[in-house]
Order: sequence, then structure tokens, then C-alpha cells
Amino acid sequence: MKRVYATLSLDDIDATLSATATQDSYDVQGSPTWVTFENMRVEAIAILGVDVNPKALPPALLANVCELADEWLEESEWQAMD
Repeated sequence: MKRVYATLSLDDIDATLSATATQDSYDVQGSPTWVTFENMRVEAIAILGVDVNPKALPPALLANVCELADEWLEESEWQAMD
């Protein structure tokens, strides 16, 4: 498993997220495979152009940002960083 990163930009929120990428399949030979992103977390966030420490935000708000990211980000937008 590797940690991958992506940037979510929606309305007045810009967030850098990280997640663990794992290759999934139906466990049947020849079946399609896809990447699943787990353990997503907000690494950095700016609200209305102001940088905010993610640790200062309520966990429920961070969970909502991750949920938005899960809906909006495509697999190709996640990148591994060394």
C-alpha cells in the first residue's frame, strides 16, 4: 500500500488530501481491477483563501471534506509523492 495525494478545489475550499491506495478486484481471474482509496485524511486546507490548520477543525467537518473528495476526485487525480 502506498500513500497518495490529491488536491480538492470546490467553491471556497482548497484541500490537500492523502489516502492509502490499494488495488482491488473481484478475485476472479480476468476480472477488472480498480484502485480503492482508504484512510483518507486532510493534510492541508484553505477556506476563503486563508490557510487553516486541519487539527483545529472539528472531525465532522474534516470527514465531510473527505466525503466531498471521494465524490469529486477521479482515480487519475491521485498521485504518489516520494
